[in-house]
Amino acid sequence: MMCLLIFQDQTTDFLNGPWGIIDKIGNPITLAAFIVAIVIAYYQFKIIQKRRLIENLPEDRKYDAAAEYLGKSGIKIDDLTKQQRFELATRILKDKSSHRRSLIFLAIFISAILGTLAYTANQKVVNTSIPMFDYSVNYKVPSSKDSLETRKIIDTKRHRNKHCSTPTKINWEIKSYSDEGWKINVDSIKILDVSTRSGDVFSGLFDKSSTGFSLRGLVRNRGHCTPFTRDARGNLVVTYSYVEERKTKIPAFDDIVLKGSSVIGNEVSVRLPQNTKDYTVTIIDPEKNEINLSKDNPSEGLFSIKESEGKMLITSSSDI
Repeated sequence: MMCLLIFQDQTTDFLNGPWGIIDKIGNPITLAAFIVAIVIAYYQFKIIQKRRLIENLPEDRKYDAAAEYLGKSGIKIDDLTKQQRFELATRILKDKSSHRRSLIFLAIFISAILGTLAYTANQKVVNTSIPMFDYSVNYKVPSSKDSLETRKIIDTKRHRNKHCSTPTKINWEIKSYSDEGWKINVDSIKILDVSTRSGDVFSGLFDKSSTGFSLRGLVRNRGHCTPFTRDARGNLVVTYSYVEERKTKIPAFDDIVLKGSSVIGNEVSVRLPQNTKDYTVTIIDPEKNEINLSKDNPSEGLFSIKESEGKMLITSSSDI
């Protein structure tokens, strides 16, 4: 009815743009009906415009306009008077306008029915879609990992000659405890202190490797031995340090993550290793809500978990 009023009584508004009311139409079905009706109403408007043009022309021109319209419509007018031609033309235009009005109502009615059917079908598709959920199972399994064990060793080597002895060559060999898995960090070997007397010599470090190294020197007495005197005894003292390392296994836990999707109402079975210590389950439900389950919190909302024969079962209720 709104479309009829626009095109019958407000022809000027139609020409200025009826499309301004589209943004006021919020329902897709109403919009479809409006578009169909406006196309038909446009042709009705042209008919009304033509009829009013003929009716409002001056007396000497309206008869010619009526005759011209009837001629274009293929109607024989030779036997008709001017007044009869005018009345016939206006009556035909009125009949066409009435016919277009009926088509507008019919178009709106059909569009509304089709729109309703389409909307209902779409709702059925939405309502019959299968609700799914995503799950992520995180559990810990006892394991071991490599660890580098270190220890620092500080030690001192000493040698003192006996009286009247000849020079003594020193070759101290320091070995790692390789039978226990220890190895020397070669870069860590350091000489911390050296104590000698006049004539004694510390030559330094030799044969450095992960299994050991050597300290070398020469210890010599000073003076001479006689039946009445003794020489001064040579003496060498070396303090050193080094770091030993060995690889060991220490207890640890491996984090295992299993992910998947399932249908609401189905039961999901996840096999757990015998030595599983702990686990958590994160679920994303059909509404994209996050749910966290564990041994301490085995159920929440539609979802629950339980252990059975070495498996963890994720169950969900289909009552949504």
